[in-house]
Amino acid sequence: MALLRKASTATKRIFLTDDKAEWIEVREEISKRDRNRLFDLMPSRPDVQETGLTPQEGLAFQTDLFTALVTGWSLDEEVTAENYLALEPEGTDVIDTKLAEHFATMVPNKDEVGKA
Repeated sequence: MALLRKASTATKRIFLTDDKAEWIEVREEISKRDRNRLFDLMPSRPDVQETGLTPQEGLAFQTDLFTALVTGWSLDEEVTAENYLALEPEGTDVIDTKLAEHFATMVPNKDEVGKA
């Protein structure tokens, strides 16, 4: 694999239910621009590592993560932030968990950052 290349536009399906009836389709990679935009949403206050995000910050980040990564879903509705926000919390909680897990695979961890 080439080191200097554009982010892939490939997607993958993440199943939300055991019967695989409900799913989201997500980008496998994000560009530097998209990753920077998501990191820009993170608060810059010094205590964020200890205290975490406020509920408002977390909700905004979840919506932006959905917008940046999700390209399709099993609903007959268009994939939009508005349609995502119109879902019942039970469904969005599952989506948010799956997206957080997927995003964690896309960003370097502390050990990887130290090797750069």
